Amino acid sequence: MFEVIRESGIAGWATLLLTIAGAAAITTIGRRRGRPGSVAAAWAVVVLACGALGMAMGQRMVDRAVRGAEVAGVATSRPLPQWTEQDLPRRVSMLSIGTREASANLYLSGAGALFLCALGGVLALMQKDAAAKVVASGGT
Repeated sequence: MFEVIRESGIAGWATLLLTIAGAAAITTIGRRRGRPGSVAAAWAVVVLACGALGMAMGQRMVDRAVRGAEVAGVATSRPLPQWTEQDLPRRVSMLSIGTREASANLYLSGAGALFLCALGGVLALMQKDAAAKVVASGGT
């Protein structure tokens, strides 16, 4: 899992941080308000949005690298270098590796959102069991 986070870059670390913050919010705010499932759903959307943003940023960097523009700097208006047919395997390799690294953001955010939804679901089920026991005992 650490390899996926490393491949994801800064957006992967942000996704991990948001997943931890979401788990904390579910177990504290969600339980206190009696709606852990709703809090889990909201945080899952935030984590998925972070993953989609990371994927988009990664794909833009891949595009600049394959086209030959500077990856670290701002895209310039100067003409791109001419690629020869011998450079084709290198470009395909760059595209493949870059897309894998960019899609690692979606993999990580999907796993984080699934974890948050599962946590919210378990806490919601536990809460309903406690409420049913109170009702069955006569409300005391």
